[in-house]
Amino acid sequence: MNRRHFLAIASGIAAGALLPTERALALEPVITAKQAQSTRLRDVVVCIDPGHGGRDPGAIGHHGTYEKNVVLDMGHRLRRMVEAQPGMRPIMSRDKDRYVSLEERVYFAQKHKADLFIAIHADASPYEQPRGSSVYVFTRHGATSESARVLAESQNQLDRSTGVNAHGNSLLSETLFDLESHAATNESLTFGSYLMNHITHVDHYRYNSVQRAAFVVLAAPTFPSALVETAFISNPEQERLLRNPAFRERMATSLLAGIKGYFANHAPPGTLLAARGNALQMMRGNV
Repeated sequence: MNRRHFLAIASGIAAGALLPTERALALEPVITAKQAQSTRLRDVVVCIDPGHGGRDPGAIGHHGTYEKNVVLDMGHRLRRMVEAQPGMRPIMSRDKDRYVSLEERVYFAQKHKADLFIAIHADASPYEQPRGSSVYVFTRHGATSESARVLAESQNQLDRSTGVNAHGNSLLSETLFDLESHAATNESLTFGSYLMNHITHVDHYRYNSVQRAAFVVLAAPTFPSALVETAFISNPEQERLLRNPAFRERMATSLLAGIKGYFANHAPPGTLLAARGNALQMMRGNV
């Protein structure tokens, strides 16, 4: 549909004309680049955070698969997908094999005014049996489960062991407040739920709900954040999945679907996605 056709329909609605329901629901609200610039609408910023990197390989599978490599590949796939979405702009905390501390990842997202933060990892266990994907959000007051607590502690400790506190600043001890009362906590749970619902189409979900634990990388109070464990690299069968480009593509696609689902109902005011959502609601309300 061209712009003239859309404006003609919109004018009819404003004048009280009725539009058939099936046609109204099929319409995509059109906002041109000129309109977006004149009203200062902006793109939402999605920070993609591939875990580990550089001297920190993350978990290593039985066949020598490095977690840092497979999650970086998924991160790039997701970046390209987000970049192709009108109204979205991706940034990456690391776009190559280099070490980035947990604090630096959070500060990077804050510096670039991220609207959403998604960390990508691959899970691991001392045993081969555990399998499945999972989604985590931040909490300071007790993890959802013992396994969630152990996972968060291991990730945080691993970062400290590679020099994260060399400058003496601990994100948890110096820059955090009680996030349980902050809106970002509830928004993170909402975002995590969207991710969880779509991941289940790609891999078995390990838990029946979004998990909570004190992950330092999810601790920023200024935007919703979630960490995705994309299958167990310590499980030989799931390691083969992670080594498969087709699986990594499907996982990235599911993450994009979760991001799009979240922004469809929770786009920040002043963004192109929020304006489109409002336009669509107005059109449906006038049917």
